[in-house]
Amino acid sequence: MIWRGWSGVKMRFKIFKLFSLFVSALPCMCQASSSQPLASLWLGIVEFDSPSGLASSKSQEVRIERTLSIIKPDATRRNLTDVINLRFAEEGLSIVAHKQLQLTLNQAKVFYIAHCKCPFYPDLCEFMASGPIIAQVLEGADAVRKNRKLMGHKNPANADAGTIRRQFGISIDENCVHGSDSVESAADEIAFFFSKIELFN
Repeated sequence: MIWRGWSGVKMRFKIFKLFSLFVSALPCMCQASSSQPLASLWLGIVEFDSPSGLASSKSQEVRIERTLSIIKPDATRRNLTDVINLRFAEEGLSIVAHKQLQLTLNQAKVFYIAHCKCPFYPDLCEFMASGPIIAQVLEGADAVRKNRKLMGHKNPANADAGTIRRQFGISIDENCVHGSDSVESAADEIAFFFSKIELFN
């Protein structure tokens, strides 16, 4: 006999599996246009069935990002740092850089320069320079979006239940946390507070 032992069983199982996939795909093949020949459909089935193909598609779905988070003066005054960091951990966000500091008024103006034409800009800068802050880099899958969702609406009264701002925020100004709004702005904001040597890999 050609197929003997365990190797023969595996070979028969593989052929049976591919044959089953081919049969199940026959209706699609019957509808194939001239621009998509049957051979390409069959190759697509084999590729989809292969473990390496599945692994590569899964790896493309997982996007590890870094984002900047600031625990603002109103939150540090109320000793909320540990509670807020616990919320990050529960959402699968790791802290890969962390420092406590107090911004000068000029530093706050530079950091929020994108809002310089907004009426709230002077008050925002004064508030951010009014006390210690915690600047942090959060890392995780889809970190920017996940952090923004966890923070909630900038107005705590309009934030969803369970968000940080809904739970701890006092007003639009004193809303506990800041988070980058895109991957691009996250890179710029992280560089504002941290050198590469301060970031853990």
